[in-house]
Amino acid sequence: MVDVWWGIVEGKGPKLYDWSAYRDLFRMVEEEGLKLQAIMSFHNCVEGSTVNIPMPPWILEVGKSNPDIYYTNRRGARNQEYLTVGVDNQPLFQERTAVEVEKMADFLDAGVITDVEVGLGPSGELRYPSYPAAQGWVFPGIGEFQVRSLIMHGDQILDAANEAFLGCKVKIVAKATGIHWWYKDDSHAAELTAGYYNLNDRDGYRPIARMLARHDAILNFTCAEMINSEQIKMAMSGAEELVQQVIKSWIWRRDSTDACM
Repeated sequence: MVDVWWGIVEGKGPKLYDWSAYRDLFRMVEEEGLKLQAIMSFHNCVEGSTVNIPMPPWILEVGKSNPDIYYTNRRGARNQEYLTVGVDNQPLFQERTAVEVEKMADFLDAGVITDVEVGLGPSGELRYPSYPAAQGWVFPGIGEFQVRSLIMHGDQILDAANEAFLGCKVKIVAKATGIHWWYKDDSHAAELTAGYYNLNDRDGYRPIARMLARHDAILNFTCAEMINSEQIKMAMSGAEELVQQVIKSWIWRRDSTDACM
């Protein structure tokens, strides 16, 4: 599994793609008879002081004159980890929309890549940036609300991915976050601020499962390995119950009942 960073591949300018480092890696993988899962990462990468891969510089230049391309909290702080879903269909990026700039397909070396995980938000996950540690969030805080339709955003990005990879023998993968803290509280507050409209009397994951099913996409759920006893009591974590709920939602993903997020 390898991240294909937008900030590296299209970092030199709009539509100026440089796949050289990745092609070398793909060649080594193929020579060893292995297969590869590629993660199309359209968010930035900041891991302590050792790694810093921002979004492409020309995107950041757009942000200087139009900072509304980023998520903004109620205090006015901008989150430059990922473009807000509010610009999905706005031609602000050299006459391309945010959905259109996320079409990168010519790196698919035949026979090497089996799965392509499509970045859908912060850390590549289908969620809002409701809990940014860089802006003061501390676990198990509930985070802050965002706006717009998360499912509509995922639907459009996966549409673009399927169009880009049409005819390629790869599986499309989408990652959703396991917001397990406050799951055992009736409010499900941390899930709600991240964009998952999940309540005791409403399954917030079935609409996501149905959306992914329309694209024949595989779900990568991030907290499948967690157990409740590992979490602090005050977090009211329900990781195990959450995983079971998502599994049931996935089983029934072709349910015809409509819902909105």
